Amino acid sequence: MKKDVYKISGLDCAACALELEEKIADIDGIENASISFMSEKLTMELDETRENEIIEKVKKVIKKAAPISESMGRADRQMRGSYRNWSWKVKTYLMTRFRKSAANMMRKRR
Repeated sequence: MKKDVYKISGLDCAACALELEEKIADIDGIENASISFMSEKLTMELDETRENEIIEKVKKVIKKAAPISESMGRADRQMRGSYRNWSWKVKTYLMTRFRKSAANMMRKRR
């Protein structure tokens, strides 16, 4: 078995990296595969005699996953934007309610 480390980029989240890691690990000829989302590295232990064949299969798995993340990019950005907007509104509402109740408590103490 040969251990190699490859640079992999374009991962959107750790869950995507885990799913991709599982698909790569299922490829025949790969003993062990792990993807570090933070460092964007793919580490594989693979059969040296079939190295080129295995790497081509890994590339196909990665390419199959890429269109999903590319098509989700715009929708994901829109969803994150709307979540930020919603989150901001909730925080503002809660802070306003907190301030009002704190002001009422101060009035009652006087």
